[in-house]
Amino acid sequence: MITTNSKCSRHYNQDPMGHKYTREHILGGAVELALAEGVGSLTFGRLAKRMGTSDRVVVYYFPSKTTLVSEVLVEIGNQLQAVLAKAFTEPAAGHLQLAKAAYGVLARDDTDAIFAVYFESCGLAAAGAQPFQDLAAALFEWLVGWLSGFFRGNPKQRRAEAEAAARRINASAVVNAQIHAWGRGKGGGVKIAKDAKGRDVGACSILSKVSFVQ
Repeated sequence: MITTNSKCSRHYNQDPMGHKYTREHILGGAVELALAEGVGSLTFGRLAKRMGTSDRVVVYYFPSKTTLVSEVLVEIGNQLQAVLAKAFTEPAAGHLQLAKAAYGVLARDDTDAIFAVYFESCGLAAAGAQPFQDLAAALFEWLVGWLSGFFRGNPKQRRAEAEAAARRINASAVVNAQIHAWGRGKGGGVKIAKDAKGRDVGACSILSKVSFVQ
């Protein structure tokens, strides 16, 4: 899983401004905001407004946007892992078998938001947005490292299969989320990232540019 700076994470649970929110409350609100509006919407001001507190409270617990985003991605990653783990009940013979097992989970509407945050993060990284670009390698390594545990063989073989499975799972989830959104009349599924010039980075571009960030 993606790791965070423990020094930045070590704060008291008592809100210094006298509000009722603890660090866990603020992080929970950040995760909810990312799932509802996209991880790119995470700002101190927007999160503070959503939580009914001040910017200073959010900054007290999360001194930088990198800290906030990375810990939100840890939580989203845990949810992603829990969802996929339901499909992986036994070692796979190869990446195609693992990807096929994952498809049944990816086809559910209730997983769309989780995968949308993951792919939006990849898209923002491909567009060069920070802190996503710096976190992308850790995100990819976490997914491949976790998937490698579902294959037999030596470490090199397991990693090769895990990388191939990750790409197939990524591609299937992007397409499936888009289909679900169109079916609900929303006209779009995965959040569309912006490049450095403010242009849309579509799902196909994300897939080709990130490949999923090695």
